Amino acid sequence: MSACKDKSKNYAENDVIFKDLDTTIKPGDDFFRYANGGWLKKNPIPPSYAAWGIGNVVEEELRDRLKKINEDALTANAEKGSNTQKIGDFYFSGLDTVDIEKEGLDPLKEELAKIEAVKTVSGLIDEFAHLQTIGVQTPIEAGVGQDAKNSDKNMLLQLLQRPSPIK
Repeated sequence: MSACKDKSKNYAENDVIFKDLDTTIKPGDDFFRYANGGWLKKNPIPPSYAAWGIGNVVEEELRDRLKKINEDALTANAEKGSNTQKIGDFYFSGLDTVDIEKEGLDPLKEELAKIEAVKTVSGLIDEFAHLQTIGVQTPIEAGVGQDAKNSDKNMLLQLLQRPSPIK
């Protein structure tokens, strides 16, 4: 409490939340606009998005950082076998559209054949499980998460996934 008495310090100047207040609005009239109005003014929804929030800002920033890491690795002329060299090679493999077009669906033939072979519900569940092990999102997923009734425990979660909207 003694910190509150020190009037020589401006605690708000380094407070991210305080910077986003819209002090032209009375908190009692519209608390949402008071608390978020500054951020909303500085971060309008881009035309290509239906909604925009801090999560989008963080996602965009992370995407930009990862792109820079990949591009730097691509041009680094790194030592063979180093992580930088592997990152650069992996990034290039996605940019090599000539080879990608040449190979077509050939790299996926084995996986597509497994999917085509599914004839029963049990086989479908097995295939979903296999696809998850190779990083493919399926309509049914399982994972571990916090128990909604007891936050001290984790539990097995089964999630039914809705298709993601195309961006």
